[in-house]
Amino acid sequence: VPRERLLVGIALAEKKNEKITLELKGVLTVFFEKIGLLACRFVEEGNMLRIESDHKVIGFLEATPHIKKQMYSAVAEIDMDALLGLVEGEKEFEELSKYPSVMRDISLLVGSDVRIGRVLEEIQKASPVLIENVDLMDEYMDEKFGGKQSLTFRIVFQANDRTLTDAEVDKEFSKVVSVLKKQFKAEIR
Repeated sequence: VPRERLLVGIALAEKKNEKITLELKGVLTVFFEKIGLLACRFVEEGNMLRIESDHKVIGFLEATPHIKKQMYSAVAEIDMDALLGLVEGEKEFEELSKYPSVMRDISLLVGSDVRIGRVLEEIQKASPVLIENVDLMDEYMDEKFGGKQSLTFRIVFQANDRTLTDAEVDKEFSKVVSVLKKQFKAEIR
């Protein structure tokens, strides 16, 4: 028996705003947090971002530049059935960690062709046990960077069974730096 899927579309458009994709990603992130979906990832897939949580695809986000009209737009399509199923699962009680998290910011220069989603994935994979979260804080491109993009990420380290020492965090942070240099020839700033 054919079954209709409930999909929701969200679109943003602005003149001369190339960062419209980041804006829509931010809107979606806040929306997901407000409805109780905290573990959400945006993964590069061709020319779009696949939105997933708990290894389930809940939607897609795509940016479309309209060069002639100097307009930029970003469109997201969310599968509400998948989303609601995940939100129900998230309602299970999870005790907050008794141990504090440690935040470290890292700023780097990478080639203009490097995808932010790939950088996020590689940072997470560098220390999957102790990195709790990675967020893009700033993205900037200027001629003074020689055609490279400047990216700043905030990395949250946390252990569930102890307070992390500075030495532990330094060691894991060094792994991140090493991976970024190796994978993307990144210059750490």
